[in-house]
Amino acid sequence: MAENDLRPPGTVVVALPTTASGRYISRSLHRIAPELRALAAAHDVVLVACLNGPDPDGHHRSSLTTALEELAAEAPGLGTHLLVRGPAGKNAALGELIGYARGIGAASFLVVDDDVLFEPGTLARNIDALVRADRERIVVVGARILAPTRPLRAFRRDARLPSALWAWWWQSVFRLPYEPASEFFLFTPGPCSALRVEDYPELPADDSGITDDAYINYWTVAQGGEILQPPGSVVYFNVACGYREWIGQQLRILAGVERTLALFPDHADRIREVFAWAYSHNKDARVRAHCRTPRRLLLLIFYRLAQQDLLRRYRGLRGTPGWGRAESTKDAEFES
Repeated sequence: MAENDLRPPGTVVVALPTTASGRYISRSLHRIAPELRALAAAHDVVLVACLNGPDPDGHHRSSLTTALEELAAEAPGLGTHLLVRGPAGKNAALGELIGYARGIGAASFLVVDDDVLFEPGTLARNIDALVRADRERIVVVGARILAPTRPLRAFRRDARLPSALWAWWWQSVFRLPYEPASEFFLFTPGPCSALRVEDYPELPADDSGITDDAYINYWTVAQGGEILQPPGSVVYFNVACGYREWIGQQLRILAGVERTLALFPDHADRIREVFAWAYSHNKDARVRAHCRTPRRLLLLIFYRLAQQDLLRRYRGLRGTPGWGRAESTKDAEFES
């Protein structure tokens, strides 16, 4: 019997929506190549990238094409494919990607982001969990989301000491919810979520303000589905290090969460219960944070002050906030 005959049936599509990523996409794909290589050793896998948003000179498409070619050389057995759509919008890009997955008869759909790092074995572990999961229920498989520490020296490379200290301090504050010592959060993050292709829902339009990960998680609970985070599955991301940058990013996230919750009024209490977290922006979905050290208590005080400012700004919103892209995270290395 051929080795491939022992693989689970069905193709895994690893979906990568990306926007204006020309300057860093090669490093990003190189960083996750070991994970994709391990996944492709056990499953038939195609990485499908969907470039969306303005690209007037073709720079982003050219860079992504080259990066995919480099990735294919690094990960033998991994298929790659590129989709391009002009308008920017992650939900619409995911619609293109799931359409491609259905078109080739894929079995599993795994979404990843272009600025993350995975604990070794996470992607293969999550797909294995999805394959073994109860087929009578909708199942979403994700990972714990953590943020590494970016030391002061990383900020000193590009800034004078006062500016470096300011950026380092705020990334320490914004990282608090994503420290290993912080309270567990069941929510499956957008940078690492897997579903069966047949179960993947139609996402709301991007101009609704609803974000893909909030919708997937809340919809799953409303459908009576199951959310899994296999032990050892972790996705790392760098938090924003600028206060205004964080506010812009979180405004869109908060709007997405609130508007998604409004879609499921009959399940709102259950959704709040399932996703109760010490660091939720909304007090009615918050449990107590256990700050075991003076350092964590100090960070929590500043985090709560930032949350209060965020909520004041949110209440004053008129319309859907623009997507707050955290540019400071795109070129950041994962140093520790």
